[in-house]
Amino acid sequence: MGAELGATSSIFPADEQVRKFLKAQQREEAYTELLPDEDAEYDDTIEINLSELEPLISCPHQPDNVMPLKETSTAGIYWKLYKHKLCRCCQSSTCI
Repeated sequence: MGAELGATSSIFPADEQVRKFLKAQQREEAYTELLPDEDAEYDDTIEINLSELEPLISCPHQPDNVMPLKETSTAGIYWKLYKHKLCRCCQSSTCI
């Protein structure tokens, strides 16, 4: 959702968590590790420790209309996906 925050691009490596997600979707063969070139240069970088962020879920009708995931029903599908580490980013009904 970098574009919604004004970024022209957002780069996230495809790591072990992505492979686990694809495996859970029976698509593990689609996994390809994606990492930057060792000599890659960037105008600017922002490193975010995702383990320090509180999980949020978007509510209708704008991506910035959010609420903490812990305030949603624990029976909800997004909570279950998050709890089992199958979902970390949901946008447009797509979990990553």
